[in-house]
Formats: sequence, structure tokens, C-alpha cells
Amino acid sequence: MSEPVTDSCEADGLQSADDRAGLSVGRKAFFAFVLLGLILVSVEVAGRVYYASRTDGDRYLRQAYYQDRDWSESYWQVHERLRMRYEPYLGWRRMDVSSENINILNGVRRSVGAATSSDDALRVWCFGGSAMWGTGVRDGWTIASQLAKLAGEAGYDVAVRNFGESGWVSTQEVILLDRMLRRGEVPDVVVFYDGVNDTFSAFQSGVADGSHQNLGMFENYFELGYDPRRSIVSRLAIVRGMGSIGRRLGIDRRPPTEDESSREALADGVAEVYGANVRWVRNRAAEYGFSCLFAWQPVVSWQKDYVETESDGYGHMSGMQMDAMLSFYDKTTAKVAGEDIVLMRGCLGDSPEDGYFIDHNHVGEEANALLAACLFEHLERMLRERSARDEGMGGV
Repeated sequence: MSEPVTDSCEADGLQSADDRAGLSVGRKAFFAFVLLGLILVSVEVAGRVYYASRTDGDRYLRQAYYQDRDWSESYWQVHERLRMRYEPYLGWRRMDVSSENINILNGVRRSVGAATSSDDALRVWCFGGSAMWGTGVRDGWTIASQLAKLAGEAGYDVAVRNFGESGWVSTQEVILLDRMLRRGEVPDVVVFYDGVNDTFSAFQSGVADGSHQNLGMFENYFELGYDPRRSIVSRLAIVRGMGSIGRRLGIDRRPPTEDESSREALADGVAEVYGANVRWVRNRAAEYGFSCLFAWQPVVSWQKDYVETESDGYGHMSGMQMDAMLSFYDKTTAKVAGEDIVLMRGCLGDSPEDGYFIDHNHVGEEANALLAACLFEHLERMLRERSARDEGMGGV
């Protein structure tokens, strides 16, 4: 009778130990899962705090160029708050803003020294991307404002309008010009200041058909529709951080033009589209009676001995990608040189200690003055011809 009892007790003891062992494994898995969740949440919160406190302005403010300029911090604070609005056919334009250093009205940034009440003032329209718009400089130091200043000093009565917009390619600028001509607004001279955006747009998407930048983002919106889950995931700090690490390591899905032949073909495409835009403007100039000036903007690699801070602002691309982009820019530049445009190479001379470039293609105020001076050598001839024509017509 005792043996069955003993066996039963031993069996119960063994079962209890097994149960405790199984429960322990479950608890370990549960606590490991909770700990992993807490770590991910902590990393996400820390990342959100980091990204909330980190702006493009902070990156620029760390550069030597902005260290001793008392307007720098207030400028970049306003710049970070600028917002875009949808514009039919053009994609986007900045919303209006009024501040000490940046003023925009009806999508047009203020050009200092360009205001005139004279009906006889020569109308000079400036088109381009962010370099023409004036990223990193105050209203009075954009290329458009500097052209107005030089024209005034030379005795010309001009009304300069700055139609530059960040990210725009020349095709968007041509569309805007066409829309204004259709409304009956006709300039005396148009200045197109392009190059980087046309080239980067093609480099980014692998398509050289005049498409605007961030083509993939627009395609996804229309083809995939808006998915809040995808939007939420893309905004996660962890996802953004992984993307940033990948870019720093040179891992990026954007440039699809790895081999030399494909980049050669892509550069041909950029030059072909840009050349077609140049010819279209010249045809409209002949039809409507205005003059046109085309300039191909400089990049930091064109500087013979650029200082270290000038190569720090690669922004959303790794150094490896930027080197590839600048090489592609040189390749494209060689192909557009036959379009009778002004190549802005050599306009700046040697860089000062704190540099001219605040990133790969934007420059500071003093450099904008030098670039405007180079442009004005060509613009003045057009202003002189227009003034002489108007005086002759007045005499008749």
C-alpha cells in the first residue's frame, strides 16, 4: 500500500518542478518583451525630443560664416517657420510672411531697392531656385536685391521682382513666366539663374524630363493614396534615425545612375530639357519684346581652395553621394555650355577664412554681391538697350 503513495508523491513533486520551470520561461519571455518595448519607447521619445530641438538652421548656425552676425539666429528662426502652399502646375510656393529679414508677398520675396512708383521703370524679373530666392541671406542681399542696387547706382530706374523658389527647376520657372504673359504681364528683362535643381532632380529620380524634385513622393501619394499608417511609420524617430545612419554610411536608394553610361545619358537629358526651356523663353522674348539672360550657378567644388566649413553642409546626402552629385553637375555643365548662357565659374575668387558657401550651392551675402556683379555686366547691356529703345519710341 505504501509504494503507490510514494510513487504518487514523487510524481507530484516532479510535475510541480516542471510547472515552475515552464512558468519561469514564460515570465522571462514576458519581461524580455516588456523590456524591449520600454527600450524602444525610450529611444523613440529621446529621438522625438532630439528632432524637435534640431533644425536645418542649427546646422547652418554652427558654420563659421554665421558666428559673428547678429541677425543669424533670428533669420533662421523665421526661415524654419516658412511654409509652402500648393500652386497649380507649379507644385508649391511659399506662403506670405512678414519679418525683419524675410518678407514674402503673393509668393514673391521682397527685393530691397527695387520699389519704384515710376511707370517708366524697367521691369526686371528674376527666376531660379533657392539660390535666387536667397536661402541664408537677408532680403537686401539676395541676388535680385543686389541687381536692383547695382542698376540704381548705374542710373537705371528698375523694378526688380524675385520669383525664385526653393527646389524649382527651370521648367517650373518657364511655366510661371508663361502664366504671367497670358495674364498680360510683360517684363523688360528676365534673368534665369539655374543649374543645381535641374541637375539634382534628375540625379534624384533618374529621370531627365524636366520633372520637379521629390518626384517619388508625389508619385506615391497619387498611386498608393494616403495611408495614415505609412505616414505614422515614416515620422517615427527610429525610422528617421535609421535613414540618417544609412545616408551617412552611403546607403541610399535614390541615385539609380551608378554606371558612367547611364549618367552620361542622364546628363544629356538634363541639357536637352534645359536647352528647350532656354529656346522657349527666347521665342517668347522675340514675340513679346523683352530681353532674357540665362546663368548657370556655381557650386562649392568650383572653388579652387574651398575652406573646410564650405564642405560641411551636405545636408540630406552623404559625402559620397554629394561627390557623385557634384561630378554629375560638372558633366551636365559641359553639355549646357553651348546654350549661350553665362557660366558663373570664377565669379567669386578664392574663399575667405569663413567661406563663401554655406552648403554645396548656397552662398552668403558677400558672395551674392559678387555673383550679382558678374550678372550685372551682362544685364547692364540689356538695360542700356531697353532704355535707348524706350527713349527712341518716346521721341517718335
